[in-house]
Amino acid sequence: TAERRRNMIKKLTVKNYKSLKDITISFQPLTILAGPNASGKTNILDALSFVCDLVHGGKDPLESRGKDFRFLVWGGNTEKVCITIIGTYVIGEGVEEEFEYSVEMKHGYQRGHFSIEKEHCLVSSKQEILLERSEPNKFYLLTPEKQKQEGEINNNVSALLNAPTNNPKLTAIKLALTDCVFYDFIPWKMKQWQDIEKQYRLDAAGENIATLLHSIQRAESQLYQNILERLKAAIPRVEYIETDFTEEKPTKTYVQLREKGISQPIKSFSISEGTFRILGILLALFAPNPASLVTIEGPETNVHPQLFPNIADYLKIASKKRQIIVTTHSPHFIKHFYPENLFIVEMKNGSTRCRPVAGKRGLKEALKVLDLGELYYSGELGGMP
Repeated sequence: TAERRRNMIKKLTVKNYKSLKDITISFQPLTILAGPNASGKTNILDALSFVCDLVHGGKDPLESRGKDFRFLVWGGNTEKVCITIIGTYVIGEGVEEEFEYSVEMKHGYQRGHFSIEKEHCLVSSKQEILLERSEPNKFYLLTPEKQKQEGEINNNVSALLNAPTNNPKLTAIKLALTDCVFYDFIPWKMKQWQDIEKQYRLDAAGENIATLLHSIQRAESQLYQNILERLKAAIPRVEYIETDFTEEKPTKTYVQLREKGISQPIKSFSISEGTFRILGILLALFAPNPASLVTIEGPETNVHPQLFPNIADYLKIASKKRQIIVTTHSPHFIKHFYPENLFIVEMKNGSTRCRPVAGKRGLKEALKVLDLGELYYSGELGGMP
């Protein structure tokens, strides 16, 4: 039986977050964000990531964002930041429902901090309000028995973070907003010696790639073989990829590969960045416990253009089971996708704009002459520096 996509972010509306002054994007199961440098592609992903951090808890959303809310507000002004996400979650016996989550924030009383002014969460298909917060320190929840439960909370903490676990709808929505990984691979971190422990999901920078590969190699032999075969199809010189151990104590693990015609294994520090990126993409998409939403910054970076079809195929296959969003600058990469996948991101008057390519007037006729990547490169679709 085919695995069903678990959750999906359908629409994102953002006001006054970084370069996103006022923007609405309707995502696809596979979305390609294309545009020049400094157009705001990463800021779109970071708006989703901010909500993920806010609702998940465990760390301050400002910790990795300059530790100052003023850095996140469009134009550095005193406007409120509002982020609204509409998506779907699956509950019970495969029942899919649409939800809406919204949070409104402004500068807090302490310098650099923020205060949540409003927050709500509802089942939009039924207009069933599950959580409502109309002032910073108070909120109410709708219990499974349809009773209102009031509570108090710190003004910089999401009320959804403290939602009771006995409410299956709130639990499912929280999972839909937090079961996300925002990948931006850092090859030198991927090459380091890593701890030996059971792990089944790749971290955001790929820094646990050896730990994960070690776990899969020993517990998920068929999955490991599938990943190896995909890697060999992309890089035919590769015969085998595996993990080895350091001689120093405590023992660590690292990635090594064997290539045709070379008798000695190639250790991690000598493996190319492109090879690590391709392996990272494969593990991000096909590891035993991939996220419901996977985003990847520049998946084609450091990779030969002849391998772009392979990466595009990985993304298309994975998007049947989970939602994928990637950013790119490359027309040679864009050509391997469909118009409905492609969204053009541009900066106008200091504000990010994003629009779908599908439905553009004259697109069907233009695609008879040029492929999608050529159309993008020509400037006909926009998104030029």
